[in-house]
Amino acid sequence: MKAVIPKIFPDFMHRLFMWHILQKFPSKLGVVFCAESLFMEKLNKFFWNSSLVPEEFEQGWHSVLEEYNLSDHSWLKEMFELRHFWIPPYFMDKSMGGLLRTTSRSESSNFYFNHFVQKGDTLSEFYMCYESAIAKQRNSYYELRNGDSKFPKMVTEMEIEKDAASHYTRSIYYKVRKEIKVVCYHMSLDNLVTADNVKKCMIRDKHVKDKVFQVELSLSSNDISCSCHLFTRVGYPCRHIFYCLSLSSIEHIPQQLLSKRWMKNAVETYSTIDLVVESNGSSDEDKRKSTSKEVWFEFQGCVDEVSSDVNALGFVLAGLKCLRAKAREMVKNPQMTKKYVIENMFGVKPSAVITIHPPLQSNNKGSRKRIVGPAEKSADGRDRVWRMCKICKKKSYHDSHNCP
Repeated sequence: MKAVIPKIFPDFMHRLFMWHILQKFPSKLGVVFCAESLFMEKLNKFFWNSSLVPEEFEQGWHSVLEEYNLSDHSWLKEMFELRHFWIPPYFMDKSMGGLLRTTSRSESSNFYFNHFVQKGDTLSEFYMCYESAIAKQRNSYYELRNGDSKFPKMVTEMEIEKDAASHYTRSIYYKVRKEIKVVCYHMSLDNLVTADNVKKCMIRDKHVKDKVFQVELSLSSNDISCSCHLFTRVGYPCRHIFYCLSLSSIEHIPQQLLSKRWMKNAVETYSTIDLVVESNGSSDEDKRKSTSKEVWFEFQGCVDEVSSDVNALGFVLAGLKCLRAKAREMVKNPQMTKKYVIENMFGVKPSAVITIHPPLQSNNKGSRKRIVGPAEKSADGRDRVWRMCKICKKKSYHDSHNCP
C-alpha cells in the first residue's frame, strides 16, 4: 500500500494506524513495564494532543525516553523514524474528513453489516440482507433529517450560534456549540494587529495550558485561518476562529467555513441527473450522459468559486439567465410525455406493438350468488323431492338407509 498509494492517489498521504502501533508497546517493551510504570501515560500526552507542533512532540518524545533509559531501543528508533506517518502534529494541515487517527470508517461498516449477514450466506441471501441494511440506513437518515428540522436549544446568546444551528446537522452542531461555548469563558486576547486590511489576533486558550494561537482574518473577503488547523482537518471552525469573529462583530459564519459535507442540505446540493453511468463514447446516449456530467461539474465548480462574493454571484446568475434563453432558442425540448420520459430514463424507445396486457380483473366480492351447500339445502326438508322407500313402500323424504 505504501508503494502504490502515491502512484494511484498522488494527492493523498499514506498513514499508519496509531492504535495498532500503541498496542505493540507492551510486547516490545514488556507488559509489566508498560502496566506498572508511568511510561505510557507520559507518552500519551504527546500522542493524543492535536494542539502540539512537531518540535514540541520531538522534545517530549526524547525527554520521556531519556527518563526511562530507552533512547537506544531499536524498535522505538524505528517508530520515531516513521513519525510522519502516524503522529498527528505532522499532518495537522491536511484534510482528514473527520478521520484523524483510526480506521473507524471501515470498522464501523463491518460492525454494521455483521448484524445482517453471515459468512455462510449465498450470493442471493447476501443481496437480500444487503438491501435490508441499506433500507435501515435510509430510514435512519430520514429520522435524523426530521430531527434537524427542529431548532435546538441555545446555550449562549450569540447570534453566530443560531446561524450554526441553521446550517449544520444536529450532531455537528453540538460539536460546534462546544467551541462557541468555550469562547465565552476560556479565551483571552493577547495581541491584536491590523495591517494591509488583515487582522492578526494572538488568542490565549486556557483549555490548552494557556497556549497562544494565531488567527488571521481578511477584512475584505472574510477569509480566516487559525494555527490549530482544526477547520482544515475536520471541516468546522475552531474556538479561536469564533473568538476572532466575535471581536470583529461578525455574527454569521463566512461561506468559506461552511463545509458541504456537514450541512443539512448536503444531499440537495448535488444533481439528480445520471452521473454514475460510465461512458465509453460508443453511442449518442453515452455521449449525452458524459457531456451532461461535465456540464454539471463545470456549473458546480463555477458556483463554488464565486460563492463568497455577492457581486460575482450576481454576474454568474445574469450570465446563466442569458445562456438559458439562448439554449432555449437553440433546442426545442420535446413534450414531457410518458413515452419521452421512458426513453430518457432507460435509453430505449417504447415498443409500438403491445403484446403483454394486464390480467382480467376478477370480482370476488358481492358480484355473484353465494354457493349453497347440500346440508343447507336439506335443512327442514326444503328443496328436497319425495322418494319411494324400498322398505315401507311409501313416498316420503326418507329412503331405505334412514327409514323409520
